Amino acid sequence: MKKTSSLISRLIVVSVLSSYMEHLLRILLLNRVDFSIPASKSEKYFYAAIRLFANNPETLCTGDIQHLANLIFIVQYCCFASNIPAAWHFLGLAKRLAIELNLHRESKILLSTTEGQLNERRWLFWSLYTFERDLCVILGRPFSFPDQCIETPLPISPPEEQHRALAVHLLKHRLLESEIYTTLNEKQPSNGAVLDMVVWRENVQQRLQEWHLAVPPIQQSTHLTPVDIFNGSSSTTRLAIFPIRQPRT
Repeated sequence: MKKTSSLISRLIVVSVLSSYMEHLLRILLLNRVDFSIPASKSEKYFYAAIRLFANNPETLCTGDIQHLANLIFIVQYCCFASNIPAAWHFLGLAKRLAIELNLHRESKILLSTTEGQLNERRWLFWSLYTFERDLCVILGRPFSFPDQCIETPLPISPPEEQHRALAVHLLKHRLLESEIYTTLNEKQPSNGAVLDMVVWRENVQQRLQEWHLAVPPIQQSTHLTPVDIFNGSSSTTRLAIFPIRQPRT
């Protein structure tokens, strides 16, 4: 009886937290298409969510997938709210938990996970990957997940879910961006191998063009998923391949 009551209490707390996070993110997204909805309205939900975390650590800080999803929600809010120091702090918590859960090494949990659970884990990992890459580039910091250590494939997107297919295609672009940032900003390998930068630049430009040509059909362009996001991503990345001040030659 006591165990059942404890489980019900946990479900209620998790449900309330999810409701807070959904409301605050919905307000921020609506603000992007309707400026009459002030982004500041989301703050009360954010602070309520943080208080819930602080008052219920044994219920919410459980080291599982739901715990990770809640942390990613908080990172997303902090990014929307332009609170980069807070985003970096919560990102660090989320990254360590993701590593503990082997989200970057899917082979470790294949036998004990259903296909639906695997895809959920993939979406969580690659969402975290995107936030991590963005913040590290903005702050000029090294990546925590080297691409060579990642064994988890991209999520599967059903053909009828256009928004997910577009999201997966943007994730492929993130991988290209990650390679470019790493190649241009990290030291030469300690084994003495030398990268031919001319050949690499030609190769990555070719792969970027192939990515751009393979953009899935966009049935409807919106403020949140504009068609120009793919054109802009391609152009910006081409510029990044040839920085004015080249970190490496």
